[in-house]
Amino acid sequence: MTTTIDQKFATETIHLLLIEDEEDDAIIAHSLLSNIRGVDFKIDWVSSYEEAHASIVQSHHHVCLLDYCLGARTGLELLHNALQYGCKTPIIMMTGTTDRHIDFQAIQLGAADYLIKGQIDAPLLERVIRHARERKKAQVEREALHAKLLETSRQLGMADIAINILHNVGNVLTSINVSAGLICQSLRQSHVQEISLVATMLQTHHDQLGEFFTNDPKGKLIPQYLEELGKDLSSRVQQTVTEAESLVSKVNHVIQIINAQQNIAKPGGMQEPVRLADLVEQALMISRRELEEHHIEIVQEYTDLPQVVVDKHQVLQILVNLICNAKQAMMAQEREHHRLTLRIESCPEQEGFLQIQVTDSGVGIPSEHLTRIFAQGFTTKTKGNGIGLHSSAIAAKNCGGSLHAESDGNGSGATFTLKLPNTVAQQPGSMCVDSQHQSTDFSTPQQ
Repeated sequence: MTTTIDQKFATETIHLLLIEDEEDDAIIAHSLLSNIRGVDFKIDWVSSYEEAHASIVQSHHHVCLLDYCLGARTGLELLHNALQYGCKTPIIMMTGTTDRHIDFQAIQLGAADYLIKGQIDAPLLERVIRHARERKKAQVEREALHAKLLETSRQLGMADIAINILHNVGNVLTSINVSAGLICQSLRQSHVQEISLVATMLQTHHDQLGEFFTNDPKGKLIPQYLEELGKDLSSRVQQTVTEAESLVSKVNHVIQIINAQQNIAKPGGMQEPVRLADLVEQALMISRRELEEHHIEIVQEYTDLPQVVVDKHQVLQILVNLICNAKQAMMAQEREHHRLTLRIESCPEQEGFLQIQVTDSGVGIPSEHLTRIFAQGFTTKTKGNGIGLHSSAIAAKNCGGSLHAESDGNGSGATFTLKLPNTVAQQPGSMCVDSQHQSTDFSTPQQ
């Protein structure tokens, strides 16, 4: 099938929002747009700031031409507010003055381009509109790809954590199996049936128990036998109760691990008020039993801090990964005494941030690996896949924070520091002030 020139340059329909308070300038813009070949512009013209704001935030148009002067207010102010509301329409700023300050502010705020009235012709306007739309299309595609990569990385990170959690559950289940076996063995070896035999003997001689206990060789042994049987049964009952309590504790531990995994597996993105100490404790719970079994000392240094607003599930995923890595690093380092230190405090180096530190006494990290430790696919573990720390670093960035590693080298242990914004949860009746807010001056610059 051949493509004709007419088909190649078929008319495209573009819905355009024109924000212009001067009717003469609006007419000029209409005329320029009508002279652009191959495009049928469907133009919605609004002249007031209020109308423009209501139209632009809906993102129903393919492109927007925005005048700088809108009565008492400016197009910069409208541009800022529109993008704050999530406007996806590419916005091209127009002004009648050649002011580099306005040009710079417009581009910095997110304008797709900047045009000077009186210097615009139809070819220039067509090119600017076309480029603005192509850049916006490419931006949307990049954002979608980035979001997909983040989600893939998060899923891989959760899978890595799930492997560690299943390993911990497997260890607990083995311990449960041992406890259940000991209970069964104790019950099988108990002399409960002998009690029935003694009872039968006593029933047989119930009319002459005194003579039976005094003269009968078997009867003489019964009191001592009952005493020893009682001691044996008492000991076995105590052992069985102890193992049963241990069994209940281990089953509860499995339930807690599963609940923690369910928390981690929930989709991130939701900010909610939490106490960081509670998140650290929840992450620690998954590995605590194995740490204790390997006689690893756990030191908890938590500064008393108010609730902060964070993405609970992403932070929990990071902490579980860091604690599991620390546990593995210590188990791989032969040493008589190991220590895991968990610390929560205000960040001394960065105002407005909190930090959670996980310090181990394990194998350490060589200096040449410190710059690569968070790279995707990089790992120093024999059976590692290089996913956990990479996904944790991405999750930290998504939370507005960062993740760093420090180590003095082989055998010196390591410290991982998670920094998070100190966004304090609002209390009822109080106002939350963002100390990092910076105001933007949208007023007309002095000439």
